[in-house]
Amino acid sequence: MKNQRTLLKAAVAALLACTAGFAAAADIQTVAVNASVSGVCKFSGAAAAINFGAIDPSAAAAIKNAAITVPYKCTKGLTPAVTTGTIVPLTSGTDTMVFTVDSFVTVAGAGFTAAVNATSAAHIAAAVWQDAPAGTYVGSVVLNINN
Repeated sequence: MKNQRTLLKAAVAALLACTAGFAAAADIQTVAVNASVSGVCKFSGAAAAINFGAIDPSAAAAIKNAAITVPYKCTKGLTPAVTTGTIVPLTSGTDTMVFTVDSFVTVAGAGFTAAVNATSAAHIAAAVWQDAPAGTYVGSVVLNINN
């Protein structure tokens, strides 16, 4: 009987050891996680007006220049192309003065927490303004930003 009890205790201990091994052995799986950040550029705030200032028709200059600075934000590291679309000449009543805009210089975006600037220049040739009537002239230019 003592042997049977010892044998029974040994069998129960072996059975418990086997089930403890099953409980401790877990199955593990790694799951991939994905995301993608879009390459986006947007104008940021209003650009300052292109201001040629007062033009003196008696001046000997061959051209009148004005700086253009346009703020934008882009996905970090993305350098956009800023281009001109429709240019509406400067007008005062029925009088017009045509102007041109150079290509824009851009830099890589710093992300959407910090704006950077596209820069360019606009020009009016002296032949356009030397015989223009006095007045206040207004026009516009459409700008596009592409990733």
